[in-house]
Order: sequence, then C-alpha cells, then structure tokens
Amino acid sequence: LIDPIDGHSQMLFYWGMASLSLLSNLLLVLLVKRVKVVAMGSYPILIFISAVMDITIALSNAIVVPVNIYMGKFSFVVFGVGTWSWPQFPGLVSIYVFDLLFYQSFVLLSFFFVYRYVVLLRPTSRLVRLEVKHWITIGIAFEIFFNAIMTFLISHYEPRNDWEPDVQLVKDMHAVYGINMSRPFGHFHVVYAEVNVSNGSMSWNWPIVIYTLSILILILMLG
Repeated sequence: LIDPIDGHSQMLFYWGMASLSLLSNLLLVLLVKRVKVVAMGSYPILIFISAVMDITIALSNAIVVPVNIYMGKFSFVVFGVGTWSWPQFPGLVSIYVFDLLFYQSFVLLSFFFVYRYVVLLRPTSRLVRLEVKHWITIGIAFEIFFNAIMTFLISHYEPRNDWEPDVQLVKDMHAVYGINMSRPFGHFHVVYAEVNVSNGSMSWNWPIVIYTLSILILILMLG
C-alpha cells in the first residue's frame, strides 16, 4: 500500500525554508552593503543576484510545494501539491515558473564562473574591458535565450487528449494525492512510451524522448 502524502506538513516545511531563505539572504545583503572590503571588488553584485534568486526559488517552492516527478511505468507527472487544485491555466503556469526557476541555478553558476574567470585571471581578451552594465546586459540576454529554449522544450510536456497514462500511474496518483487524472489540473504529463492495449506492444514516443534528451544536453553544456 502507498501512504497518502501529507500536503500540510510539506507546505509548513517549504514555507519555513522560504522564511529562512528570506531572513538569511537579507542579512547577507545587509552585511555586504555595510562592510566595505576592497578585495571583494565587484563580487557584491554576484552576491545580490544570488540572494534574489535564492529567495525567489524558495518562495516558488513554498507556493507550488513541488513533488517534482511522480513516475509511472510509461510516463511521469510533474506537478505541485500546493497548486494542483488551482484552475488548469494558473496551475500550469505555476509549474512552468517552478521548472524555469529550478534550472536558473545552472545558468547562474555557469555565468558566474565566466565572470569570475575574467575578473580574477584577467585574460588577454576584450571581456576585460567590459563594465558592470555590459555584464548585466549579457546576463539578461543569456537568460532570455536560455529560458526561451527551455519554454519551447517543456511546452511539449503539456497534457494532450491523445496521451493515455498507464493504469498504475492513475491509481497511484489517486491513492497518494487524491488526484483524478481524468480531470484537468495544472501539471506536465510526460509520456515517453505508449502501449497498444490489444497486443501489449510498446512504442517509444520519440518527440518526447528527444525533447527530454535536449534538456539534459543543455544542462550538461552549462556544466
């Protein structure tokens, strides 16, 4: 038997983490602004950006209460305990926002690495001449480009009428979360294989497999 998930305890945990993130990052920003350390150079900018992103991700987690992925045999569901009962459109938007924020950590780390490399090693490059405003512009452009690609890829995970989840997934979703998969709610339904009920043969859903591999390759490239 599968024990039902206690959504209330998960909400309390995520809101506690969000409060801790808010307080600790505000304290960090306050210390950086008050204490002047010449050796830090332009590092405070990276600290401020990281603090804002950490708070935003923590608040997103507290609102969505992500289960992230619930696996079936031939498909899996991505949804949040905190927003699954919302109307379908805002619920789906909440999953989009959560997923995009989840990947921002990889984007920021790769961007920060390049920035620190230029600042510390001072290579013979035009990058050395860039000012803070130029780096901010590059960062914003990179974010727009990355998130546009990710939005295109994950948009193919939206539920479709011609996708049939496997029977066990439907039972588990109802047993664990009390969710009726036949009713519309905000989630991604990733069907990577489909089964012919009449003869039991399985066929890969190649577009979804390719989109999923593309996301993994994109993340690996950032590393």
